[in-house]
Amino acid sequence: MDRAGRSALACALAWTVAPLLAACHQAQPARTTTISGRVVGLGPGDVPIAGRMVAAASGGAWATTTSAGDGTFSLQVESVPYALAVDSSVRAGLWVYLGVSRTDPVLRVSGSPSYPPLKMGALEGSIAAVCSGAGCSATGGIVGFEFGAGGDYLVPLLLPPGAGAEPYTVQAAWQGPDRLPGRLHALTWDAPAAPGPVPTWCATVTAEAVFGGTSRVDVPALQPCATAATPVTVLGPAATASTLLVDHGIVDIPYEGSGWSWPLAGSTSLVDVPTGSEFRTSIRATGQAASGEVFWVRAAPVAAGGTGLTLTYRLAPAALEPAEGSVVGAGTRFAWTPAGGLYRLTLGPIELTTAASELRLPDLAALGYGYLSGLGDSWTVTASGPEADVDAVLAPAAPGAPESWGSTSAPRPFVFR
Repeated sequence: MDRAGRSALACALAWTVAPLLAACHQAQPARTTTISGRVVGLGPGDVPIAGRMVAAASGGAWATTTSAGDGTFSLQVESVPYALAVDSSVRAGLWVYLGVSRTDPVLRVSGSPSYPPLKMGALEGSIAAVCSGAGCSATGGIVGFEFGAGGDYLVPLLLPPGAGAEPYTVQAAWQGPDRLPGRLHALTWDAPAAPGPVPTWCATVTAEAVFGGTSRVDVPALQPCATAATPVTVLGPAATASTLLVDHGIVDIPYEGSGWSWPLAGSTSLVDVPTGSEFRTSIRATGQAASGEVFWVRAAPVAAGGTGLTLTYRLAPAALEPAEGSVVGAGTRFAWTPAGGLYRLTLGPIELTTAASELRLPDLAALGYGYLSGLGDSWTVTASGPEADVDAVLAPAAPGAPESWGSTSAPRPFVFR
């Protein structure tokens, strides 16, 4: 075949094959990734929350859905990593996570959980006396129902100060048999206004929660409870005002606000910690610098006595841009100095979490959270740990609470365009 013939044949083949190649190309479906996650409450037990809007996007429009009765949801995204958003508290706020890679995220939100299929029962009664013994005068306390091993669901109750019979009510929720045996623990104390010994009283009584019913359990008079002094040292950036806060819990359930607090007069204080294995005590320090930065650090439940505990404040991120008083909106770049951990940018009811020290505001109008033109406010960015990336904060709950910390920049004014 001469050169002209070969050229003619090549042209004929090209015209024949080209439509087939085009047809094959058009038949390829768009590749997507399925995100299958859960929405749960912020409290213990990862109790599912239904009816929350969840949205995801990876360069295109937001795909939205609503969490089911068991808290699960499913979405499609074009690529990974992607952005993930959730209604944090029934249309009162939006939490946005940027740079998510995991396809099984767990979103923890505030609000009332969907309890079924959990069984519920109440325990109520009275405590014969808030404490017994000479000179006791309780200033606070907790009551809780412990069942099973670790991570049990319970609602502690603050005991009012005073002596005599004190009523209590505890709601328990669980999965399993209709009758649930366990133990009811009570702890109360008389905290001084400054660091020093903390007289403590406690009692334990066997109890049983009944599905759909109320169990009467009267707690005998509380008796002196053994404690051990634990040295607590606070280090890090200088704070003009710093406070030490002590919280008590039962088994593995912490309860913020159940203890006491006092201003730190120096870097080290002695804290009395109950020695009973049924109690858990967590200690946190909070401080604020003259320039407006805020610091906090919280330890995992501490053992009584021992060599002590050191809490270290971390440097707060400093705002870089936009400049003070800037007009901002979708696409505006926010940046701050690196400070480690994760970063949470707060703009009114919107919080954006990222592992980077900068971001551009996403367009949230399709989710019902448009930036309100002309509204003035101040923005802050918080660095926190121990999580170092977004996937870690969206992981299933791990047993045990490691030390956590956070530091927040000084507020910087802005206006939405």
